[in-house]
Amino acid sequence: MRRSQRPSAPQSLRAIRVGRASRPSLRLPERARCPFHPKWGTGVSPVPAASGTGKMPVPPEEVLRLNEALRRALILPVVLVLIGLLALTMAGFVYFIRAEVTGTRAFADGQQARLAAESGLEQVIALMRNERLNFKAWSDNTAALRHGLVWSERFKIEEDPIRERKGARAEYLAESKSLAPAWRFSVVAEGVSGVPDTMRYGVTPESGKLNINVARDEQIAMLLTPLLLNLQLENPQELINALLDWRDDNADVRDGGAESEYYNTLKPPYNAKNGPFDTVEELLLVKGYTAAVLWGEDINRNGILDPNENDGDASEPLHDNGDGVLNRGIAPYLTIWSREPDTAADNKQRINLNADAGVIAAMIAQQIPDGQLSQATVAYIMQQKQSGVNFQQLGSPAALYTFGAATAPGSDQNPGGGAAADDDAKADANRQSRDPQPRPGATGARPGSRTPGAQPGAKPPDGQPDDKPPDDQPPGLPPVAVPGGAAPDAEPSAAPNPDADPEGQGGRRRGGGAPTQLTNSPATLEEMSVIMDRFSCLNPQVAQNGVYGLININSAPLEVLAVIPGMTPEAAAGIIGGRAALDPLVMNNTAWPLTQGLVDPATFRAIAPYITTKAVQVHVEAVGYADHVKTTRRMEWIIEMIGPVAQIKYQRDLTSLGMAWPIDDDSALVTTSR
Repeated sequence: MRRSQRPSAPQSLRAIRVGRASRPSLRLPERARCPFHPKWGTGVSPVPAASGTGKMPVPPEEVLRLNEALRRALILPVVLVLIGLLALTMAGFVYFIRAEVTGTRAFADGQQARLAAESGLEQVIALMRNERLNFKAWSDNTAALRHGLVWSERFKIEEDPIRERKGARAEYLAESKSLAPAWRFSVVAEGVSGVPDTMRYGVTPESGKLNINVARDEQIAMLLTPLLLNLQLENPQELINALLDWRDDNADVRDGGAESEYYNTLKPPYNAKNGPFDTVEELLLVKGYTAAVLWGEDINRNGILDPNENDGDASEPLHDNGDGVLNRGIAPYLTIWSREPDTAADNKQRINLNADAGVIAAMIAQQIPDGQLSQATVAYIMQQKQSGVNFQQLGSPAALYTFGAATAPGSDQNPGGGAAADDDAKADANRQSRDPQPRPGATGARPGSRTPGAQPGAKPPDGQPDDKPPDDQPPGLPPVAVPGGAAPDAEPSAAPNPDADPEGQGGRRRGGGAPTQLTNSPATLEEMSVIMDRFSCLNPQVAQNGVYGLININSAPLEVLAVIPGMTPEAAAGIIGGRAALDPLVMNNTAWPLTQGLVDPATFRAIAPYITTKAVQVHVEAVGYADHVKTTRRMEWIIEMIGPVAQIKYQRDLTSLGMAWPIDDDSALVTTSR
């Protein structure tokens, strides 16, 4: 064999070649070509035959074929796995996108509902600005404050089908198969006083509650004691003392009360505030006060007994007694916001009878049109100024109405006393026995006596007037928080001497003697509306900075009216029963209980320094909702109206408490006006 001649391939390889000759040529890439193949390599097998076995090695082409088959079997499962992973990724991505879209839509609906609720606030502000003197236009106005339409893509506000149905929204929702997107608001409040489990559409004046920052100790005790007893608490006086310890400016501990020494033992520790409350909810920091004390069984704060609030310990709240009567706790009767300027109904400064006679005469001529006050009444006022009468000590312009009051010797007014005088004498006696608290001229709304556990009517030490201003005004309050008009920095002698004037505003001297109150005034009952609106007896500093803690007789519940100094049960019941039917324009000033014959003159003179009809700060609660979705928002605000200007003093989202209000249930609606 010549060297140049390649050795012939084995018979088996030739057979393989012949067998594959009919197949198309498979051109492999360079890296896949076998270097030992006769076509591409030397043709010499690198694997020698096993010696002595007689077996040939596996041909390289067979190896290639097997490798190719293996590669083809591996690609399919890899592709299937990749497709499955891509499918799972795509499904997760689609789910994520749908969740994000749903969440975004829910967030947008929540914002729409919130803005709808805020539209309710704006509606209230507009009503109070445009109908400021119409108390019922914003305190109880179903037509304007129920199901108010904010926006709809199908109809305008004047075409609202709910308005055409006069509020029957439930029927509209049940009948409509395809609801048009529409956002609405309702301004809601607890029902009228004395009617349980009802609601109204309006706002609640904060002046209809007792201001715990400036109320006397005796007033707080008188209000809270029965409320705490209704909560089945056995130690109401201890809770009252704890409240008083929290707001006073000293470290003296009352019986059952607490100061920083106690609060520093808690986890986490904190100090007693020894200052005025910033919110009513701050009571939760005070020893013994819990949510069950503040809101009773009414955990969703709607003033309506819901099923879960009347099932004992079957569901929250676990402290409800299942007696079928809602116990609302103490929070609905308390406030820290009530304050008002000393202005008339038209927002002009009142005529302060403590000013110089010339100033008074000029302001009377400027502010009071001819015919509203008789010349005799104006002359009488000027005569009293010239004679040196201390109007601040009288406490209120109500003293100008002397009908039924004690008369000077020789006076022809009510000669012999008459029936009216006898009625006044009885009223004075009843008031003295029931309400021994000091009268105007004292610091009416300051916290009262600091004697721990002191009861209303307890006599002070000898030589100290029972209406001497206390020394524990909560720090941080302006020094004018004194309904009744006494200057906070008045000398002790400025307070009426109880021996000379037990009523503080012209009551009879003990043991007889000449009366110190005004007498022989020509002011008539018809003039009292003008007198109470236009005149003031407040200390000038108080008049300039505002008065805290006056109680609104247009809205206060019976429990709050009862703590007004000088108020009798008959007078409180008369005010509650008479105000619902009165024209709201009659209720613009505090004279209406007298002019409508609901209280006697003596009682009116006693309560006049402590009452108001203004609603400068109001509590607004609004819910925003839609016809086409279930999203709702529940918001509350405290706003202050100074003339036409509204300022938000407090805001809170109550959505977590639930919708709560049965806005589609007409059976819960009891209205007093519209």
